[in-house]
Amino acid sequence: MGTVLRRIFEGPSARRTCRFLGPAGLLVCLLAVKPGGAEPSGPPSNEWIHNRIAVLEQALFLRNEGLRMEEEGNVPGAMEAYWKSFVLYPDSRLEGKALSFRPDLQPLKDRIAYLESLLAAKKTGAETAASAPAPGEAAGGDNADWRTYPDLAAEKKAIEETFGRFRNALKEGNAEGAAGCVDESRREVYAALFGQKPEAMPSFAELLDGAEMSFLSSPENADPGTTSTQRTSEYAVDVGGFTFYVRWIKVDGQWVLFDF
Repeated sequence: MGTVLRRIFEGPSARRTCRFLGPAGLLVCLLAVKPGGAEPSGPPSNEWIHNRIAVLEQALFLRNEGLRMEEEGNVPGAMEAYWKSFVLYPDSRLEGKALSFRPDLQPLKDRIAYLESLLAAKKTGAETAASAPAPGEAAGGDNADWRTYPDLAAEKKAIEETFGRFRNALKEGNAEGAAGCVDESRREVYAALFGQKPEAMPSFAELLDGAEMSFLSSPENADPGTTSTQRTSEYAVDVGGFTFYVRWIKVDGQWVLFDF
């Protein structure tokens, strides 16, 4: 994806854009492909547990690398490592940490310890805890049931209305209009990105034309009366055999782009 972005936003201004985006942690997550980590419906196999542990250990390694690079003053490198770690372990509870400079590693360590305990129990022939959900399992795993949500059609329509305005603004080279579809906390960053070379925006819009919804968080996890968690959605886009994700967040009843 980095090659694609360089081709779209090539030129002297591109280097300034990359330096600007580094601290914000934007776009670097496109270099990592999101793994398929759905929980098995029955007791997990040894192979599944081994593979899942490997993914989580890689996520933990990347977070530690981010901490190391941050201490060395390499903020862009640190944020890239944090984002790649978050892509490997898309736990909504860690989202804020993945965007901060000091992510909390304990949930990842707890998850690895839990999976290792399952593996140890299977090896000794003891009864596994697979029939009971792991702590934080619903929040950290992929939800295969999102397509059954009763409000899926309405939420998908609302997201795609904003997505349509965003793509149209890109095609018109309208940096201000495109940035207006972005969450307020990141609007200035995206406005600066598009303002570097607005004539390249239509090419980027073409990449987004094939985007398809790939995830929608549960409505039960976004009740303002019981939680501060905001509802999120992802749209997958294939670029040259690699998949990256356009992420959306619902703020005050309105879907806005969060990052890509």
